Amino acid sequence: MGYFKIFIPNLDSLLNQKIIYVGEITTEPETYGNFYTKYNLNLKSTIYNSFIHTINAKVQVIGSKYEKYQKGDIVQVSGVLKSPKSALLPGLFDERKYLFTKGIKYILKADSGSLVFLDRGLVSFFYDRISYLRQKIITVNAEYLKPNNLALINGILLGSKASKLRDDLKDKIQSLGLSHITAASGFNVSILAAGIFYLFKLFTRSKVLPSVFSILAVLLYSSLADFSASVNRAAVFIVLVLIGNLFDKKIKILPGVSLILLLFFVFNPVNVLDIGLQLSVMAFLSILLFSEEADRKLLKYFLEVKLQWLSQIFLQSLFAQIMVIPLIVFYFHNIQILGLISNIVAVPLAAVILILGLTNVIFAFVPYLQILNVFSCLMLETFSDTFLKWVNFLYKFPLKLIYIPNIDFYALLLIYVFILFTLIAFFISELQKIYKIFLPVFVLVFALSYVLFDQNKNLRIFCIPEYNQEKVLVILPLPYQKSVLITSNKDRNSVRAIKEYIRKNNLPPEPEYYNLHEKSHKITNDFIKDYDNRIIVRYKKFVFEIVKNYNEKITGNADVIELPILKKSDPSFFEAVFVVYPENLIVNDYKRLSKKSKYNIDWLKSQEFKTYFLSETGTIAIVSDGEKYKINYGSKRVNNNE
Repeated sequence: MGYFKIFIPNLDSLLNQKIIYVGEITTEPETYGNFYTKYNLNLKSTIYNSFIHTINAKVQVIGSKYEKYQKGDIVQVSGVLKSPKSALLPGLFDERKYLFTKGIKYILKADSGSLVFLDRGLVSFFYDRISYLRQKIITVNAEYLKPNNLALINGILLGSKASKLRDDLKDKIQSLGLSHITAASGFNVSILAAGIFYLFKLFTRSKVLPSVFSILAVLLYSSLADFSASVNRAAVFIVLVLIGNLFDKKIKILPGVSLILLLFFVFNPVNVLDIGLQLSVMAFLSILLFSEEADRKLLKYFLEVKLQWLSQIFLQSLFAQIMVIPLIVFYFHNIQILGLISNIVAVPLAAVILILGLTNVIFAFVPYLQILNVFSCLMLETFSDTFLKWVNFLYKFPLKLIYIPNIDFYALLLIYVFILFTLIAFFISELQKIYKIFLPVFVLVFALSYVLFDQNKNLRIFCIPEYNQEKVLVILPLPYQKSVLITSNKDRNSVRAIKEYIRKNNLPPEPEYYNLHEKSHKITNDFIKDYDNRIIVRYKKFVFEIVKNYNEKITGNADVIELPILKKSDPSFFEAVFVVYPENLIVNDYKRLSKKSKYNIDWLKSQEFKTYFLSETGTIAIVSDGEKYKINYGSKRVNNNE
């Protein structure tokens, strides 16, 4: 992490203080909820304690949607700097990690009405022209196309930021493994570059003119796509290949990609954490190392029916899926069963829509070609309808997505060793004899690692922070595999993330709910006992206690105790609460604190026993095999009791 700190300045001293910041807006504002927008701000200075302090850092700002600003504006805004939230539960969206891959470590919650426009940045003229052109492209076909078709086409042309796909359609596309098509990515850049290159190749034998126009098209498209990371990576490599064409030099692909990746990591080391980059690298390497070789082996079967293009699409999709599935399972805990089949039809359709959509922009802007614009829109509607029908057809199949329980990093490495050795043995006959010995050994090693690292055999408890609410999720160990949610609030929004976690871990879909404020309902199972003022979770020798109120003194017999939300009426801890101090104490201080509760927190922090505050740690996970236990929050293990 020290290496990362060189590139991401530490502003922890400014956290939770209302300060004035000055900086330049570097991204187009995006809608955030009903009343806010979010955008990235490159900070230039801060004003606090009556002094101006120069800083150079990037933050994400959450500001009012009613204030007018745009990319390239230099603004002054006041607000409170916060740390992004970690994942509520393992495997769910982690805002902190996601922003960290973008070089952002802090969120600035801006005060409403505090934004002041100061100036326009040096490249604001360029931003304005690009923004104008992007908006024209988004709206140019609105007169002739249905909303669904228009949203799909804009997604294929410029990515998800330019598209307003319905949530249900977005879910369908995602579950079928087609998200890369409707997000600005390397797919779009490569199709565009190939289309422009071969179009100009029709008019000249030289590679110079096609290469020059392809480079210009790639650079323009990158700016229209708001220089997204995936587009930039593909653009850099494609431009290098095209520059090689200009000088009649062929770039060696594998060394070229390796050099580009090395430069990405050297100049911005947080790229190593970018999931999109990891998936892109694995997919690209699989296509480079295996699909071309497999295509050569199978080419003779497709020559007679002239279906080489189908062979290439199928094999590229097949090997890309093989290499990215372990990473998808590792990060997202699911397998898109129909991903391979869906891409066979969707990829060619998306390529046609992309080329036709960009060509249509030229028709719309040239007065004498507007009749071609109408004809082109009819073709776009036909191809986009076909794409949507294909998506709807596949979505009717009952088994589209399988959720897989968590796999750890060592299991991931083992899986990749197995995949690589299997593919290499397929192409190199001399290794097939060794492979017959390798396969049973691998199965044995993987089975042992699964038994050793399988979390499902353990009791798991999650103390979840939520404003003014109590929430503890208990996952019982095998063979019970039942979830119990102990909460003071059971509304839909409150438990949505918990249900997502349960689904991703293949647990029974509905947890057993226990309302802390409902005295008539008692928890009844062998692990959890319900008393008037506390709930005790016991697994062999491990004991976890949830205190409901402070009516009785806390004995401290449990390994871990969680205290309820602190209130003004609660007693002073140092006078009346503890009989025996616990080994580990978790405090739910997630609300506005009274003066007395602040005294209690200060006193707790001064004690020798370990105390964890949910407002500081985020969700705390306790994992126990019944003999020993571990307490984790974020990526840190803060206790390991042997």
